[in-house]
Amino acid sequence: MQFCILIMRKTQPGVKLCFVILFFLHEPLLAQVDSSRHISVLNEVVVTGQYRRQALKQSVYQVRVISKEQIQKQAAVKLQDVLAMQLDIRFSPDLSTGGSDISMLGLSGQNVKILIDGVPMTGRTGTSNQIDINQVDINAIEKIEIVEGPMSVIYGADALGGVINIITTKPAKGTIAVTARLQEETVGREYGFSEGIHNQYISIAGTHKNWYASGAIGRNLFNGWKDSAVGRELIWHQKDQIVGNALLGYKTDRLNIYYRLDGLDEIISNPENPQPPQPGIDQDYMSDRLMQQIQATYNLSERWFGNSQISYTHFTRQVYSTLYFPDGSVKAATAPWLQSTAGFDGYNFRSAVTYRPSAVVSFQPGIDLQGETGEGERIKSERQNIRDYAFYITSEISAAENIKIRPGLRFINNSVYDAPPVIPSLNVMMGLSKSFDLRLAYANGFRAPSLRELYYDFFDASHQIQGNPNLKAETSNSFTGSLTYNKVSNSKSSLNILFSVFYNNVKNLISYAVDVTGTE
Repeated sequence: MQFCILIMRKTQPGVKLCFVILFFLHEPLLAQVDSSRHISVLNEVVVTGQYRRQALKQSVYQVRVISKEQIQKQAAVKLQDVLAMQLDIRFSPDLSTGGSDISMLGLSGQNVKILIDGVPMTGRTGTSNQIDINQVDINAIEKIEIVEGPMSVIYGADALGGVINIITTKPAKGTIAVTARLQEETVGREYGFSEGIHNQYISIAGTHKNWYASGAIGRNLFNGWKDSAVGRELIWHQKDQIVGNALLGYKTDRLNIYYRLDGLDEIISNPENPQPPQPGIDQDYMSDRLMQQIQATYNLSERWFGNSQISYTHFTRQVYSTLYFPDGSVKAATAPWLQSTAGFDGYNFRSAVTYRPSAVVSFQPGIDLQGETGEGERIKSERQNIRDYAFYITSEISAAENIKIRPGLRFINNSVYDAPPVIPSLNVMMGLSKSFDLRLAYANGFRAPSLRELYYDFFDASHQIQGNPNLKAETSNSFTGSLTYNKVSNSKSSLNILFSVFYNNVKNLISYAVDVTGTE
């Protein structure tokens, strides 16, 4: 049993004091403790983009790992708090919708693939047309793997800048665990029942023979930040978020298969002061996501290994507006641009087989099928869809003891755009010495515009944004290089230095442009 209290100060503007209580009950059913075991950063195991679980040092990709322990020590209340501490990752807030735009290696979030256990997230929001990473349940994260540089051959569109893979917690074999988390945090000097941050979370997980299961639910309430704002207005919007997940799996020495369900219900509230005699416009941005996935990995033999995953996500985004009058009365807003509902359904199927005929070379062919359908008042013709079908093949060649070369090809068919017949990639990892590793990468990329970029119209008090069905697809070339120095002094201390460079050349880059007619 473990009980801890953490009090810390944060450097972000407006956040001063954090008070966290963790309660953790862990009952080992089968326990064997090796006192000589220790954890080293060089022995960190990574899975994103790998043929099999592999030591971080042996990966041909430049991967950064954020552990669960790091997240807990930071007392982060949302995923942005964690990723904002990483180099080459930047965020810019969208004050209108309460979301944040992410960029990586100089590329916007449209070129950064966000995965949960390897499954891409569906449901882009706001003016940024990006996945809101703060809708991910931070309490369910076991670790985060950040792959820097082009991954477009393996993960397709939206992966030129890199991949952020959020790996969720799975029950340890032979255990039953109950975890409860309570976090109270001031925002500036503001704290109280209707101020500050109030987070609660509880989960239970366990195993029985070859079966394992878990379930969790949590509430994250941020009452906004008023600071110098007057009246009813808030500088930072209020956010009330309920998250939950459930997991059921079966695992043997050769097979691991599981079903996972993730749910989100979120309301972001933006109150406005009335300007007599005119009312203020209060807006609520309501998001709901239900993500289901089935994953299976299987060891056929020492030479054959396979994995498959299928997922379906339903995401809705509603803007509900009311009029707040100077006398305190409230009425529903009737202007069409003040009310909207949009729904998006996305599916993804991936399957790959790894074949290792010798210790020198391995092959991995795979298929990647993706589709998205969107409908709503703000979508042109009210219903649109786009599909992407791909076959890819990569090979890993151990040219020497400390040299790995991974070439790859991806063949694409897009339902809306003429994709290039093939896009290539090449990754090289060279161990220059025991402490120095050099990684070089090149990839060609193709990204068809998303449904929102093509057909979605976004209007509110400060935005008038229209999708453009005449957009062309993006094509790109990306080069990255990194030199890593790792020095482990003992089991408790290590020194890691990373020097990296990148060059991205994107043609037909999709961005915002002012309507030259001046009508919008």
